[in-house]
Amino acid sequence: MSSRVFCGPFEAETFWRPSCLAVLPSLPDPAASHVIQAMDELLFALCSPQDRVLTTRRMNDSHVEYLNAIGFQFERNRFDLVPALRARGRSNPYESLEERDIDGQLTDFLSVADELEPFAVVSGIAGVAQRYGLCSTFPAEDAVQRINTKSYCLEVREVVGIGNVGLLVDSVEALLREGTALLVSGPFLIKDDYGVSGKGNQIITQQGSLERIAQYLSGQVQQGKHVRFVLEPYLAKKLDFSCQFQVGKDGSFHLISVQHLVNDGLAFGMSTSPGADLLAKLESEEYFRQMEEIGKKLYADGYFGHVCVDSMWLQDGSLIPLVEINARRSMSLIKHAMDQHLAREGKTGSLTSIAAAHDGSIGFTDLLHALRQSGLLFEAGQGAGIIPLTSGTLFPESSQGKVRGRLYVEVVYEAVEQRSALLADLTTAMQQSGFQVRV
Repeated sequence: MSSRVFCGPFEAETFWRPSCLAVLPSLPDPAASHVIQAMDELLFALCSPQDRVLTTRRMNDSHVEYLNAIGFQFERNRFDLVPALRARGRSNPYESLEERDIDGQLTDFLSVADELEPFAVVSGIAGVAQRYGLCSTFPAEDAVQRINTKSYCLEVREVVGIGNVGLLVDSVEALLREGTALLVSGPFLIKDDYGVSGKGNQIITQQGSLERIAQYLSGQVQQGKHVRFVLEPYLAKKLDFSCQFQVGKDGSFHLISVQHLVNDGLAFGMSTSPGADLLAKLESEEYFRQMEEIGKKLYADGYFGHVCVDSMWLQDGSLIPLVEINARRSMSLIKHAMDQHLAREGKTGSLTSIAAAHDGSIGFTDLLHALRQSGLLFEAGQGAGIIPLTSGTLFPESSQGKVRGRLYVEVVYEAVEQRSALLADLTTAMQQSGFQVRV
């Protein structure tokens, strides 16, 4: 049986986005870099026993032992992928691997594998696969880059026959003109062409806000940056959900799952299993046929691989089948993999994260002990509990003073009514162990 190596990066939009584009105003988050870098630990969920996870930083030994004990079997690298100073930045590790001399540890780790399976196709991935003799093929990088833009969604909506409420602006003047027109009907969104969940999007509710953003962008234009944003009415939604599917190298379409999303504003909040009523409604609306049509369009434009399409139901009962296209793996795909694992024991769960801070004196082993002592840690044969899915997102390898981050978890339950209580108990247990938890 062939073996695969799963690797990052998460938030590939960072590497797809041309540096010449103007950016929307945002508040810097110093904790974001180490959280995003360590999210590749989540990829263990996609592994079969013969597969491997290649993470930028080696996974915590206690974490791996725990995951093994509850039935997740995989191999992982016991070395850091790139030098520490470079890893702390946002540089692309695969370009680094493609450029530098072959590392003996990495050669040994990859020598028993057949295919490289990245979370997203970015520059350097194809070169790494070729350099280490892996039989992986990827779509062209320029096709991947184009298909993951918000402006490409506008094109797909037109081709597939989905109502298109968005428009592309490529100047400050157009932003002001079109934005002012949209405000007559209500709030609207400005979307960065390469925006990622929770970032690169801004809701505009007042003319003054629009004018301040236009002024902010004008300063960047004077420095040689280009304006490229998608504007869309801010619709009154009832629920968010996503569809995961795969486009084969031969153009075939493989539906994987639908996941209900409980978002935190514009950012990912929680991924849960959909109810039978939602799936029935989607079938009656020919939603899955539309997904297949989107897959055909992607293939015609040079893409094959995993896709996650964000969708939503509006409060007026209408369906918006295509909000955004993510031509990569997704958090919801990881949630689906967790579903498959838990289903073997007749259980279900939801994937979410907890924002927390600590003084650096607490380690992941301490957290595991606290959860076990409180009866919250999910263990083999247990009916409900918390599975910590990451360590490095909250416990970076080198930290001084206060640390801020996120703990990604799977909340396992036998009845959905247990979920809120389990999350509340998790918050309490973490606070009692010395964490500051953002509730």
